[in-house]
This record gives sequence, structure tokens and C-alpha cells, in this order.
Amino acid sequence: MLRLVRENPQWGYRRVHGELLVLGVKVAASTVWEILREAGIDPAPNRAASTWSDFLRSQAEALLACDFFETVTLTGRFEPQPVPLDAASDGAGPLHRDPAASPDPCRPG
Repeated sequence: MLRLVRENPQWGYRRVHGELLVLGVKVAASTVWEILREAGIDPAPNRAASTWSDFLRSQAEALLACDFFETVTLTGRFEPQPVPLDAASDGAGPLHRDPAASPDPCRPG
């Protein structure tokens, strides 16, 4: 529970309580309040202001950004093709492959 609060400082005790219920942990909201208070953490929701960019930066390693381009099949149909982007850096380029890997991604070497 304390890890949830440290990773999400904008959450109040009620949000933490709700997330714990989703995870299958049955605990009363008042118990969450007490645990946070005893740990020296203010259970109020306005512990810290967080921006969208702060959230994205903190979650960059877990996020998978994706771009798409279209290809035309032999039958003339347009099909979108995903291109995974490296969200942990600036997200501007495709994920880097191992240079020692096979040049054909369909045939691992």
C-alpha cells in the first residue's frame, strides 16, 4: 500500500482504498487512513501536484508507443502496419533492434 502511495503521490486514501479493492485486497478505507497516518504520510488527496508529463516520464519504461503506416496488399487492400516506438527515450524513433540479430525480423537468426 505504501508503495502505491509513493508511486502515486496525488492519490488520497480513498483512491488507494479503491485500487486495493481492485487488486483483491479487502481493507476498510479507515484502515488505509490509519496506515498512511502512522507511516507519516498525509492521507489527504492534495499531497503533491502532478502533471501529465510527470506521469508519462515516470511510466515511460512501461508504456509502448506505436505509430502506423499503411501498406497496399496484392489485392489492393490498405492495411495498417504498427511501428513500436521507443517511449523510454523521446519516442521519436522505432525501437532499436539488436545489431547481431538477423536482418529479417520474420526469420530470427
